[in-house]
Amino acid sequence: MRHRALAIGGWLALVVVALLASAALSGSGARTPDPGESGKVKQALSSQKDFEPVLENVLIQPRHGGGKFMDNPALVKATEDLVAEFDKSPGAVTGLRTPMNPGSEQQISKDGRSGLVTFFVAGPNEEMNAHFDSVAEAVDRVADRNSDVRVVQAGDTSLSRAVDDAVKKDFASAEGTALPITLVILLIVFGALVAAAIPLLLAATTVVGTFSLIAILERWVAVNSAATSMILLIGIAVSIDYSLFYLRREREERAAGRSVSESLHIASRTSGHVVIVSGVTVILCLCGLLLSGLGVFRGLTLGTALVVGLALIASVTVLPALLAALGHRVDKGRVPWLGKRRTTSTESRTWQKLARAVVKRPKVWGGAAVVALLVMAAPAAGMHVQDAAVVDSLPRNAPTVDAAVRMQEAFPGAPTPTRIAVWGVDGGSSDTPR
Repeated sequence: MRHRALAIGGWLALVVVALLASAALSGSGARTPDPGESGKVKQALSSQKDFEPVLENVLIQPRHGGGKFMDNPALVKATEDLVAEFDKSPGAVTGLRTPMNPGSEQQISKDGRSGLVTFFVAGPNEEMNAHFDSVAEAVDRVADRNSDVRVVQAGDTSLSRAVDDAVKKDFASAEGTALPITLVILLIVFGALVAAAIPLLLAATTVVGTFSLIAILERWVAVNSAATSMILLIGIAVSIDYSLFYLRREREERAAGRSVSESLHIASRTSGHVVIVSGVTVILCLCGLLLSGLGVFRGLTLGTALVVGLALIASVTVLPALLAALGHRVDKGRVPWLGKRRTTSTESRTWQKLARAVVKRPKVWGGAAVVALLVMAAPAAGMHVQDAAVVDSLPRNAPTVDAAVRMQEAFPGAPTPTRIAVWGVDGGSSDTPR
């Protein structure tokens, strides 16, 4: 390749520019609206400077035994202690209700052993995070001082943060385990350290470039926190997969006695075409998620299509340029007893027979494949898409999830108030005779 320096430099420049742009253009991102009227109401409330704060709950119950809440001095003390802690942060909470308030029988469970403290984290919007932090710290202090009583918090913000923490742990796990395991597998496949490192290099730069661009586009299109883990895994998978197609074929051609230039041309005409068709097919299929009408799928589609597109571009531009620059040095760092055997290609009798049968009767095999796909896709006809509850998407060992489950067990079927929003379509005040 005559322009290998330009291809490699252009790719690195794209990743670096995207990374710097994401840091410079960071700011408040878009939110994923719920479908239907509930989504419209949330958008209308979110556009206001001050709107109804988020609801939080604190469960207070004995760790062992039963008895009535008001007859248990430890439970009463913990409740009073919690209220006193909230008083130390004036303006942080509003609408506080405890089992100690007159007429608050619904704050005590039916079996009488559990109490529920409910409140709203107060606004205005720009101070809600600071108010939530002070509230969470107050709950932790009360829990530490009353170790014989279970004092746990769960609510809108705390559960949302639990999801964010889980996503961060997923990223850390992928960085700490997935990449090293992938490197070992690639060493077994290629039998050489340099050849195994190339797919990882492309995967890393592709993922960095993708998330940098997503950080910019999130100002207009919301990307769900759970979708980022999917984008990460898909990005690593397709980057390595496309690199395997190309790199494997190039090494096989060189092992057959062809020059580096000839091997790259053959790999471009064969594996390069496969990579392009595969990447375009994946992107087109992902666009089908947009037909669902759910905002969460828009961000997922954008991010996944972006990472697949970048992996496709890298595989047909910078990958051949790297191979051309390295030449035979791509086989450096051979693994003993494995390196030579991994560069030679042998025909598989099983795949050879299958390929011949498909080519001989393409209509029969194509029709059978279509029928099989339709049968596997049949359950999707009755599928009803919805966002999974946090308690269903995270393990019980997460403290906030465990707290939410215990609250549901102690206070099953707790009523949730319906919100009705009224606003003027002309942008005026809603406090009018109309």
